[in-house]
Amino acid sequence: MPLFEIIVRLSALAILSSYLLHKRYERERNCHPKPKGPAQWNGKVFDATPVRPCVERLREDYLAPPRFAAHNASHRKYLLAQARRSLGHLSYFCRDEKTKDEILEDQSPG
Repeated sequence: MPLFEIIVRLSALAILSSYLLHKRYERERNCHPKPKGPAQWNGKVFDATPVRPCVERLREDYLAPPRFAAHNASHRKYLLAQARRSLGHLSYFCRDEKTKDEILEDQSPG
């Protein structure tokens, strides 16, 4: 095998490898956006007054069975949709050329 052919093959291999690594980097970057900084956090206040009677009841009798409210079917559908969105953002499922915003638009109701 002549030296020229070896150089051409190695060059083609290097170009192809760098192209594939670049595409993988782009896919990972689109699938995992940077977290927002503290200046962009949307803070919410937690009001503990509705929870206080439940906590007091548990403190008085910790062996009593907990009282759970039954959830309706729409709540279950909401939980399934949330799980679908969460799993859809994992890198394994982001092999598509769609961006994260396009995926969210496709899943939004209405």
